[in-house]
Amino acid sequence: MPDLSSVTTNFYATSKEGFSTTTSSTVLSGAVTVPLNSTSGYVDGDVVSLTIDPASASTKQIFTGTVSGLNIINVKWTEGTNQDHAAGSLVVDYVSATHQALQTKGNLVHANADGTLKSSAVTSTALADNSVTTAKILNSNVTPDKLATGAAKAYVATGESTSSTTYTDLTTTTDTVTVTVGVNGVALVSVFAYGNNNSNNAISYLSFAVSGATTISAGVGASGTPDILVQQPSGQNGNNYTYSATILVTGLTPGSTTFKMKYKVSGGTGLFNQRYISVVPL
Repeated sequence: MPDLSSVTTNFYATSKEGFSTTTSSTVLSGAVTVPLNSTSGYVDGDVVSLTIDPASASTKQIFTGTVSGLNIINVKWTEGTNQDHAAGSLVVDYVSATHQALQTKGNLVHANADGTLKSSAVTSTALADNSVTTAKILNSNVTPDKLATGAAKAYVATGESTSSTTYTDLTTTTDTVTVTVGVNGVALVSVFAYGNNNSNNAISYLSFAVSGATTISAGVGASGTPDILVQQPSGQNGNNYTYSATILVTGLTPGSTTFKMKYKVSGGTGLFNQRYISVVPL
């Protein structure tokens, strides 16, 4: 039975039917390099399993190693009694128990004896980047945990006001979230506020600005940050109204991105309560 206890890698030997050569110098017992007169048919790096002195019952040995020029290096002796072999000893590529034992040991690295794949065989480091396609994933395996998108939200209950006619922050500036936008460059943004304007017919505006990996000013509808507005009806100044919208923002650059609520008015003073923003990268 072959002794493969010292063989920990390079299990799959390249076979060349009819290969025959001789040793170019003496091979000492247990040598880690076997010099040959020819390695024709092999290329450097091929793993081989060869037989030396195949016709002699007393000196026949089998070894495995790697082709390097005219040498077999990193040699492991697997069958026969370790001993010296004279220069000119015959070396052949015969099918042997070592060939089969090497393949079996190699297979058992990633498979069980019954042929099933070991649970440790496929790891994140073993898979090539972008090698798993959607068609290969069962729908039942797509769980909520796998769909975690890194969504974020923020809420400010305090009512705060502005008389600015250009987009600005309110006193409490925690109405902001930062998320990681993925390769799709898409995010679903929802904003909400409850408020009023103290001037008849004045318009209060709500929007959001984007910064970080992508920069978009508030109120740029074509870029996905539109004006969300309410005009205070005549004679109803001070009455509260709802500002809300959900916007699909596309064309974002992947990476860390901040979404910040912004406010302005056309006149008077706008009051904004219960401000809320959520962002879901898609």
